[in-house]
Amino acid sequence: MKRLMVIITCLVLTLGAAQPTQAALPVEEGGLLVDGLAYEINADTQGGLWISDWGSQTSNTGEVWQVNSSNGETVIYPIPGLPTDARRDGNYFWWVDGIAGVIGRAEVGADGVTSVPYSTWDTSASNGHYGSAVDAQGRLWATDALYNFIYRLNVIPGVDNDELCTYTIPNDGMVSYMAYGDPFLWIGDNLNGVLYRLNVTNNAVEWWTLPDLSSPNGMVVDAEGDLWYADYILAEILELDPDLNTVRRYPLPENHTTIMNAIESGRIWFTGDSPPMIGMIDPNTA
Repeated sequence: MKRLMVIITCLVLTLGAAQPTQAALPVEEGGLLVDGLAYEINADTQGGLWISDWGSQTSNTGEVWQVNSSNGETVIYPIPGLPTDARRDGNYFWWVDGIAGVIGRAEVGADGVTSVPYSTWDTSASNGHYGSAVDAQGRLWATDALYNFIYRLNVIPGVDNDELCTYTIPNDGMVSYMAYGDPFLWIGDNLNGVLYRLNVTNNAVEWWTLPDLSSPNGMVVDAEGDLWYADYILAEILELDPDLNTVRRYPLPENHTTIMNAIESGRIWFTGDSPPMIGMIDPNTA
């Protein structure tokens, strides 16, 4: 079911800096399914991993995977479009379609249930949505990788006109990925190599410049408020401590690039595409 939206325009900006250090990287790997393309991976609070499978679509229908990280049990949800990000929020899971510019929300089914009610919203951001985040108020934030905007969707119960707010990224920046750690939304400008931290309660923003050639992609916030992000060009996982204003770098094995990461049981999970794989880092042993 498609729903309508009210469009509101907003703006962001401010200042900060960070210095990198390096650390060793213990990694475990696991292969993907044949013809699968795990575009992004996100952890939920129930011990599950949510994977957007962009490579097994048939007739413009992709899949969202709910995976039990302890035993590997999987529920696969066929959804319309080509999902580039999927994540759980309470009794729902969200996905974004990076090709069609669509945001979707569906109920989380019981184990083995693969067909559930869903709604979709067309934001007209064709080829733009590659990352998303859900804040403490249940609002979905989505990126636009083609234009210097991000979006916030507020689903208003009982009405058809939901609220879509657009935020402008400074310096014509391009954003593919983001992460939320209450009350902050982290935004990765992969064109200018900058990380923004937006306080969603008052729209105050700080920013950190990154090492040369940085391309912040997948990101997640840990229990300490540190930001972990995947750098596709540098082929590293990096940890930004905003309190100490430092960046710790974890280089990946040779010939690996990385797209998205997630935290589950204190471990950092990430997807890679050279070769296709899912990896895991234990920061406690690094």
